[in-house]
Amino acid sequence: MKLVTKNNYKFATGMFWQIPDEGKKKINLSKLVKDTKHSMFCNISIINPTWGFCNKDEMLAEKKVASLGKFIIEASKLSASYANSIICFKFKSVGELDDDGKELYSDLYGYIVLLNGTICPDEGEYVSNFAMVRESIIQKAKKYEIETLYLPFEVALEFFSIFEVLFDARHQDELLIRIVQSTNGMQCLHDFIAQEFPVNKEYIKLVNSPLTIDLTILQQLIREPVFEQKIKVIKDQNLKYLIQNIFILAHNSDEIYWQNRGFKTGFNKALIQSISKQANRKYKVGVLIGLISLTTYFAYLVIVEKHEIKHQIFTKSVSKPIAVAPIKLINACLQNSDRFFNDLGNWTFISLKCNSLGAVFTFNSDTDTTLGRFADLIGKDSKNIKLNARVGVYSIAYKINLAAPIRVAKEHILEQLQQSAIDYGFKISFPQQSMPTNIKATNKFSMAAKQSPIFLWNHHVLDNVRLTDISMKLDQSSGFYNWTLEGEF
Repeated sequence: MKLVTKNNYKFATGMFWQIPDEGKKKINLSKLVKDTKHSMFCNISIINPTWGFCNKDEMLAEKKVASLGKFIIEASKLSASYANSIICFKFKSVGELDDDGKELYSDLYGYIVLLNGTICPDEGEYVSNFAMVRESIIQKAKKYEIETLYLPFEVALEFFSIFEVLFDARHQDELLIRIVQSTNGMQCLHDFIAQEFPVNKEYIKLVNSPLTIDLTILQQLIREPVFEQKIKVIKDQNLKYLIQNIFILAHNSDEIYWQNRGFKTGFNKALIQSISKQANRKYKVGVLIGLISLTTYFAYLVIVEKHEIKHQIFTKSVSKPIAVAPIKLINACLQNSDRFFNDLGNWTFISLKCNSLGAVFTFNSDTDTTLGRFADLIGKDSKNIKLNARVGVYSIAYKINLAAPIRVAKEHILEQLQQSAIDYGFKISFPQQSMPTNIKATNKFSMAAKQSPIFLWNHHVLDNVRLTDISMKLDQSSGFYNWTLEGEF
């Protein structure tokens, strides 16, 4: 990866680009991080969803670095019709400073190569002098099935003669005017008219009065046989014979990319971000959405719940977890813990496990921390905490009494659970066990759900069953929780 500077902002080229596997909409970030050790990323959402990756060390301790590929693609506002294309642009002009702080003696240009809607891994992002950029584009056009070359008009005048560009733009009034009024375009046209039409006053007026161009006269000049002779070129030396479509804009590179009012916004949207922080951000957004429901429901529980759970200290007794009423276990696990389903700053709530005897909460810190800071997070119940490096564990003890027996036919409960799994899209399994020999034998079940236990209880999924265990783990790739409930009936 290489860093380049424009307008005193840092851009990265040469990132590792990846699209989702066939049939998928997202990248498995956890697996990719494990396989490649990349820690930074950005995402391009237009055309094909594409993710770019790099390591933090490659950013050379720069705090803000944007992906040049993402910036150019999104500022170009391409549609899916440009899935196999090259976007070329002017990056710096003579007189600007290079990345070593020295004044440039030649212009710098760049390009982005798109293949099947994503950035080509073979020098798909490139910045250099014009000769190198042109040669590289020719090689890419020969090697890949490039369908479109996308050019601001001042870059097009570098690739092609004024006669070719005017001929291609003959039906685009705004583009014709911009080309003729440009410095290079005006000089070439002046020389041509002076040589071929020295006494034609209408043609001479075109170059003598560029601010009041008569488009009818200009289009008439383009149709002249001598003008058409000028656009005949040698096949091997022209990109028009390598790339099917040459798309020229009526704006220059500064107007599209570097000097418009949206530059800073585009730069910030293209920033390369930490994978871990992004996962935490998604998690926090998801938690905030669910927090309102949790808070409302817990307020309801405080009003209607008549039997308060008695908290007890863990002892070394041989007590074993038992199956209890779902609402009692949900209440014990979550009623006093809704504060953890919130933005915790540098901390992330990553897992929970609870049963009739107590609960264990696990947190992870984004930075190195201390036991005292973890105690501040937990608050008044911070006696039962442990910290190992950046992982904090908080334990609470209580005891829930045995629930009253449920007198509902097992066949009815089994049907209820199976139908709920279909309705709400969770997975349910029934561990293999010997055939019950009497009516009092119990059936165990385990369900894996994206929905919280609160949701499952409110939607009567847990009616007529008892729960033995509730556990939760944070999905680092999506930022949301996966819940597992175990119980019996």
